[in-house]
Amino acid sequence: MEKISNQTRVRAKVGTYTAAELAAAESRTATATGATTGTISATAKVVAPIGSGTTTHLIILPAPVVGKQILLLGAVAAYTLATNGATVKLNGAGTNAGTLTVAATMVIEVLCTSATNWVITRGNGAIA
Repeated sequence: MEKISNQTRVRAKVGTYTAAELAAAESRTATATGATTGTISATAKVVAPIGSGTTTHLIILPAPVVGKQILLLGAVAAYTLATNGATVKLNGAGTNAGTLTVAATMVIEVLCTSATNWVITRGNGAIA
């Protein structure tokens, strides 16, 4: 299981990042469908989401791998975080693919707990 250092978590929560952490962050741009630039790669540990100014535009989580953790840094604009399959949930909610509106500047951490569920383990702002 990949681990995110406590130092990275603390820095993310207060909005300060080292050059190395930012350089390692995978940039993802929210799109109408989450395709291409909106899809987080399977190898990402830290993601720098770029909201498009439309909260319905998506950033898509990778396929579930139990134990996978991803830290999503604060974006300038809000976006919707979504799972990548119709049967994969977010926080165990719903019967369809999980989605969650993430407010601008919010930092969250997600953890895959099963082949069908991601959970938000940390957040520093409004989640809708």
